[in-house]
Amino acid sequence: FFWRWYFNLGSFILYSGVLVFLALPLLRLRLACGRMWMSPSVPLRTASCRPPGRPSFAPQPQPQSQSQPQPQSQPQPQSQPQPQPQPQSPYPP
Repeated sequence: FFWRWYFNLGSFILYSGVLVFLALPLLRLRLACGRMWMSPSVPLRTASCRPPGRPSFAPQPQPQSQSQPQPQSQPQPQSQPQPQPQPQSPYPP
């Protein structure tokens, strides 16, 4: 009887942990939106909360793809001189 009881407790704790782990992002979204679902004016606030996030993500990749070739050429020369003086200076003294 005791083993079954402990097994049931363990399974219940595991299921509860998984549920909490899955509910964390939803709680974060609720906190970020500012308790929009609980308020009576649901469509207006949810509409004002969601659209600013989607367009902000959409235009970001466009400038990133345009600015990618420029920074790619910059870090190559920058990464070469930086590691050379740093390791050489501490070892001799």
